[in-house]
Amino acid sequence: MATDKKHIAVYLDPAVEAALVAFCEQKGLKSKKGTMFSAGVNAALAEFFRIAGSEVSNIPIITGNIPGS
Repeated sequence: MATDKKHIAVYLDPAVEAALVAFCEQKGLKSKKGTMFSAGVNAALAEFFRIAGSEVSNIPIITGNIPGS
């Protein structure tokens, strides 16, 4: 997927990973493939830096009420 957004790579400490997974679950950032880490990191950083109305992700959130999900 082509994007003009900055790409970063991090090595998560296991405790940070567990907290991020819990954060994503709380925010509903899950897809058929599992935890949406990129969207979760964007949401967590936006919350940390108090950036209101920021776009968390351009990936739609898949919920259980969509046919085929």
